[in-house]
Amino acid sequence: MTPSILNIFLKSSKLNALIASICFSLFIYLSHYNVENYFLNSLFGIIGFFFIFILKKKDLFYFGFLVGIFWFWWIALAGRYYDLFFLAPLFIILIGLGYGGIFYLLSYLSKDGFYLKATLLFFIDLIHPLGFNWFEPKLVLLDSFFAINNFQYFLFLLSLAILADGLTNKKNKTTKILISLFLLMIFTYKSETNTLKNQDFSNIKIIQTKISQNEREKSIYYIKALNFIFKEIDIAITNKKELIIFPETILPLYFNIQGKYEREKLIKLSKDIKIIIGSLYMDKHKNKKYNSIYYYSDNYESIYHKKILTPIGEKNPFFESINKMINNTFYNKAIDFSEGKTDNYISVNDKNISLAICYEATRNESFSENRNIMIAISNNSWFHPSTQSTFQNLLLKFYARKYKTTILHSANYGSQDIIY
Repeated sequence: MTPSILNIFLKSSKLNALIASICFSLFIYLSHYNVENYFLNSLFGIIGFFFIFILKKKDLFYFGFLVGIFWFWWIALAGRYYDLFFLAPLFIILIGLGYGGIFYLLSYLSKDGFYLKATLLFFIDLIHPLGFNWFEPKLVLLDSFFAINNFQYFLFLLSLAILADGLTNKKNKTTKILISLFLLMIFTYKSETNTLKNQDFSNIKIIQTKISQNEREKSIYYIKALNFIFKEIDIAITNKKELIIFPETILPLYFNIQGKYEREKLIKLSKDIKIIIGSLYMDKHKNKKYNSIYYYSDNYESIYHKKILTPIGEKNPFFESINKMINNTFYNKAIDFSEGKTDNYISVNDKNISLAICYEATRNESFSENRNIMIAISNNSWFHPSTQSTFQNLLLKFYARKYKTTILHSANYGSQDIIY
């Protein structure tokens, strides 16, 4: 390849966007295949972020389009269970267009000025399309040499803005490059140590399952799930465990209506062990359904309803008339889930422990300064096989570190049970 052809090749905006988006997304796939290399994550993280500063409007649109797909393509997999899988390509394109639009707006508002772009990029995680908050750029640097607290993250962005300025403008070029490298190496370097790993949770049994969504929808599954649950509880009691945690909707029915005998049995067992089970709850009088945690302790049953619902998956974020049309057209006239109203936590050995169901565990509102332990339960079978569980685990790790909280995560198709 001659140099002139190479120059033309490198000037392709689509190629630049592709390279940048791969660098910006590689951390997900490295983690998915259990490659957690701080050097690689740091190197590709710097490259990915740096491209944001030097790409222009059209290029940044392509970048955002590809990043949206690389990060969230798996959302389209849920359509398999509603006979909508034929729409998966359309869903994926819409995801790309949404995040492409966000980065185009970033370029437009900043007028591609490096320092204004750094400021706007710092706040970009506040944009939640349809209420979905999983786009968190700091994740790119989660397992890298760089700190991601707000102050040092802003310095990281500022240093790249100064570097881009120095490389593109002749005035004070050397000084700007040296300042940017100094900021990168000194002020953004991760120096804190994780003290949360010193906690002992050996008295808690965290159940991880791998049950496909198709299997969960079979009529015989309920009996198999109950046998599994009571077997695991008996083993935990024999091993003198204090608490056992089962995944979200391991019993995918309205347990308050259809599980009267089983609930009484769990109440009796709770004198020997505390039990957390994910299931559904139906309020017949108000015609409301909930995604819930059933908690059994000291011969007593408590039920906690999910407060923050997953956009689209559990509650449509549109006007009521549009929501009803969507449910009637695609979900067999099903009703949206309702939101719980109470602050969900339990007390174990005088420790207050937050409770969260799947998406809730990745929301700031679910964390409290007064509680440094969270129990989270999830069902990821909707998106299996994909990188979704890996991405969820990275987000949980991000929030665990942000709020200095240990997350005990019981999941169907999860990737880690104790997250620091």
